[in-house]
Amino acid sequence: MAAEEKQETSKTSEPVGRRAAIRYALLGIGGAILTALTWKKAEAGYGQCSVPGCPCPGYYGNGPLCQNCGHQYQAHW
Repeated sequence: MAAEEKQETSKTSEPVGRRAAIRYALLGIGGAILTALTWKKAEAGYGQCSVPGCPCPGYYGNGPLCQNCGHQYQAHW
C-alpha cells in the first residue's frame, strides 16, 4: 500500500510543480513590466514641472506644451 501512495504522490506533485513554474514565470514577467513602466515615468514629460516656482503637479496634454502650466514637456520630470 505504501508503494501505491508514493505513486499517487508523484503523480499529483508534477502538476503542482508546473503550476508553480508558471506562477513564477508570470511573476517575473510582471516584475519586468512594472520596472519598464517605472523607468518610463522617469523620462521627461511625466512628473512635476521643474521650472522654479511652478506649482504644476504633472504634465498634462499630448503636445509640446503642458496644458496645466504652459511649460515644455522637457521641464516635467
